Amino acid sequence: MAYKIDKLSCPSCGAGINMDIQGRKTLFCPFCGSQFSVDDGERVYTHNINIHKRYTDDAAVEKEIRKDRENARQNKAAIFALIILSILLVLIFVDLRWWAMSDDVAERNNIDAGLIKVGQASSDMEGKKYHVVEEQLKSAGFTNITEIDLDDAGWLKKEDTIESITINGEASFSSDKYFSPDAKVIITYH
Repeated sequence: MAYKIDKLSCPSCGAGINMDIQGRKTLFCPFCGSQFSVDDGERVYTHNINIHKRYTDDAAVEKEIRKDRENARQNKAAIFALIILSILLVLIFVDLRWWAMSDDVAERNNIDAGLIKVGQASSDMEGKKYHVVEEQLKSAGFTNITEIDLDDAGWLKKEDTIESITINGEASFSSDKYFSPDAKVIITYH
C-alpha cells in the first residue's frame, strides 16, 4: 500500500509534522501530544487522545502541593513569631512588675531605716535662693545643715543663690536619693 502525503499536520494544534509514517496507522503529535490516525485511503477515522494531559495535571497538582507546603511553612513561621512575641511581652510585663515592686521594697527599706529622700536633684537646687532650699531640706528632716557665704554676689552672680550643694560629700545626686537625717549638708551660696 502506498501512501500519498502532500503535507502532514496535527488535526488538534495544526503543527506541521515531519516524520516517516510507513506502516503506521496512528501517530502522536510531538508538539501537543494528540494521537491521530493516518488515512490510508481505505477508511478514514480520527481519534484524539492527549497523552500529555495526565502529566500536565500531575504537574499542576505538584505545583499546588508545593504551594500548600510553602503556605504551611509561612504559617508555622508566623505562629512561631507570634509565640516568641507573646513570650517576650509576658517577660517584659513580669520584669516591669518585679522592677516596680523592687523599687517599692527598696523605698520601704530606706524609710524603715530612717533615711530621708532628698526630693530634688542637686542640679535643680543650684541657682535657687539658699534659704528656700535650706527650709525644704529642714522640713524633709535634715538636721546638720551648714551655709557658706562666698560673698561674691555682683553683676554676674545673684545674691543669695546657691553655687553648689553637697550632702554627705556628694555634689551630684538625684531627686530619689536617700540620706541619713544627720548627713552633713553644705550649701555654698553667693
